Amino acid sequence: MVHVFAARPSGSVREMSTPRTSTGTVPVFVTVTVIGIGTVAAYINAGGLGSLIFSGIAQTNGAKIASGAVIASAMAVLADWGLLRLQRRLVAGARA
Repeated sequence: MVHVFAARPSGSVREMSTPRTSTGTVPVFVTVTVIGIGTVAAYINAGGLGSLIFSGIAQTNGAKIASGAVIASAMAVLADWGLLRLQRRLVAGARA
């Protein structure tokens, strides 16, 4: 169990316990958020993963949009999978 302290608007603090498995979901959200921001960065001409998607939208080319979305999604899934494996290896090493 992981103990978390939560502050209330009244100023009081409450202690809560969460299962240990819920701590592994934080890297998932961080990974998806970073890759999502990298994809949307192309909208402001900053390059990034979404340049293929946005050029497909400008050209009304559905195949280009789909391929860009598949690439960005695959990158998010692979990064999440890799971080999950790394986390499991580090946690298993810490327990030994």
